[in-house]
Amino acid sequence: MQLPRWGCRFIVIASLLVIALTMVIYPIVAQVLVPGPIGDLWTDKGGQGYNVDDGSYRLFETIVFHFKFDVRVLDPCLRFIGPYGEVSPLCMTLAPEPGKTYNIPIYFNEERDIGEWTIILEATLEESNERVEVDRLRIWITGETTTTTTTTTTTELGVKFRGIVWNEPSQPYDVIVKIDEILLDPGGRLSPGDMAHLDIAVDPENLPAPNIDWPLHKGDRVEIYARHYEYGYRNGQYDICVWVYLMEYPYDGYVKKLEELKVDAYTDRGGQGPNVPDGTYYVGERVIIYCSVSSAVDELTVILYKPGGEKLVLHHGSWPGGVFQTSGIAGYPLGERRVVCQARRGNSFAEDETTYTVRERREECRLEITDVFIDPHPVRVGDRFRVSVTVRNIGSSSVCISPHLDFHIEWYPRDSLKAHPLLCGTPPQELPPGGEMGAGYCGSLEALKPGIVTLRITVSGCVGHTPPGETCCGCESPEVSCTATKEYDLEILPREEFKVDIWTDRGGQGHLEPDGTYYVGEYGEVYFEANRRAYVHVYEEYPGGIIKLYEGWIDGNRVYRISGTYKAPPGDRLFVIKAEDEYGHGAYDECLVHVIAEETVTTTITTTSTITETEYAEETTYTTVHVWTTTTKTKWVESNAYTTTTVTRTTTTWTTVTTTTTVTSTSSYTSSAAIAFTAIPATAAFLKARRRWRKK
Repeated sequence: MQLPRWGCRFIVIASLLVIALTMVIYPIVAQVLVPGPIGDLWTDKGGQGYNVDDGSYRLFETIVFHFKFDVRVLDPCLRFIGPYGEVSPLCMTLAPEPGKTYNIPIYFNEERDIGEWTIILEATLEESNERVEVDRLRIWITGETTTTTTTTTTTELGVKFRGIVWNEPSQPYDVIVKIDEILLDPGGRLSPGDMAHLDIAVDPENLPAPNIDWPLHKGDRVEIYARHYEYGYRNGQYDICVWVYLMEYPYDGYVKKLEELKVDAYTDRGGQGPNVPDGTYYVGERVIIYCSVSSAVDELTVILYKPGGEKLVLHHGSWPGGVFQTSGIAGYPLGERRVVCQARRGNSFAEDETTYTVRERREECRLEITDVFIDPHPVRVGDRFRVSVTVRNIGSSSVCISPHLDFHIEWYPRDSLKAHPLLCGTPPQELPPGGEMGAGYCGSLEALKPGIVTLRITVSGCVGHTPPGETCCGCESPEVSCTATKEYDLEILPREEFKVDIWTDRGGQGHLEPDGTYYVGEYGEVYFEANRRAYVHVYEEYPGGIIKLYEGWIDGNRVYRISGTYKAPPGDRLFVIKAEDEYGHGAYDECLVHVIAEETVTTTITTTSTITETEYAEETTYTTVHVWTTTTKTKWVESNAYTTTTVTRTTTTWTTVTTTTTVTSTSSYTSSAAIAFTAIPATAAFLKARRRWRKK
């Protein structure tokens, strides 16, 4: 057995017992021989010491190689030179510790491996970076094997068989296989029809591919190889029991599914499936022949049989699997051709054939649907609409088409529409080469639910002409027909158009309506809604970037609110809502507000507190008075001429001022208080060149 990764003639059956090693291939280069030993290589049968030979081993007998180094080295390799030359080395990306022993087990498994082998241990000196030979030994591989006459587990060649999984295993234990093909049976005790019990000694959630194909199902055909087995296991309930140990012994056995060998012969005009005939070709047309093979095969034969007994071999030889393809021009003799595809893989055989007919060239019938029309459009739930198309003759002969009778329509999903057909009897009309005509569904279709519905439209016709003096086009005999098919995706909208709206506490309701003006530090609220349940993205674009305000599902016809304070820097804010409803329809709205800087102005308000004479002049008296405060706020707005006007709003409110005065005599005192008010500055005019709308 050959290791596919390295191409070696031996098999590694366990990892290094001390640490895990990564195997790599090193090129064979000239080695530096160093005087005196710097390490040692030996096996479990001897060979310790510099260039000391070991003993002999049987095929499949495990050989444990031990090695150590007296100096620091890198990248040790074992080279194998045998009866048929040198095979790929076994190298490890390892920096061994001096004086520490490492080991690795292997075995040989092919008859050609029998004979004398020289095994060389080499490594790279860490100090000088030279590649050196450390030690070598010789061993001998013999073809002798030992057998056991008891029912205990054997360790020689093992058993190999194929069969059908007989139960439905939920885990890689208690898998029952009915044997139908025996490949290896050291005891000679197996027969087709025997039952095998299989256990796979691994954690089913951590199966170490590729040695096991899992899961297995009832009816799967499998090949099993196992070195651990017992005949007559469980008091004869099974003819053999086998175990596959994968984690500890990577090459101890395997279980692999055997794909059923399948072939399919067909052409570019049909015939896919077992023994399905194909279409018709005319002399001079190109015929493409295919043979699909389910897997790699030892032998694939593709044969074309012509009328009169002529046999043409299109392919004969191995095939890697997949589709074989060849082509040629249809010629004489006229009549039926038979294509036979045969495949063989080991003892498995599969065959398929197809047929096609070659005729004299006739006028060509070819149609094409160029346009699809929906009336009315767009279509909403509950609407009735009509479907029509434009058909073009792209062939070389005139074609007879009935605009309604030869029009066929299907749709998917089927529950999206309901048909309301009418009886139409429009006679066939002649469509010359290059000509166009309209065709349509005779009746109407009713939209039942929103979403995308795929219309599959087919228009058929036949080669024919309108005889002189007649008004109805007739097909020629023998009839040559053709069809044109086109798929059209129609979106059915809900009854109500999907809409969203976003605005602030100063306006902006309606689609793409602007809002008001705020100043930095002022409190504001943003509102948004949709007219049906939808997934929305709400965000704010401001001079510093973008802020996500909300993302998620919202209910229909319900107003949602987000509040906060407008922060610096001043500038425009664009509040945006993007939404998608449950049917995949999108909607968009935005509102624009202006945020400008604030300015502090100071207004002095004088209040007079009257101190009433008290009996004890040294005490403190508190007096509360009410005063009028008048504040004028100035706001700039934009006019159509891009100039500015001033709007003044005067607000008069009550302000309560509390003053504290200490009485020292029986007289009246006057106190004053300075109160600061914030107003929009009259010098900060807001100028704007144009309104900013964006459709997203």
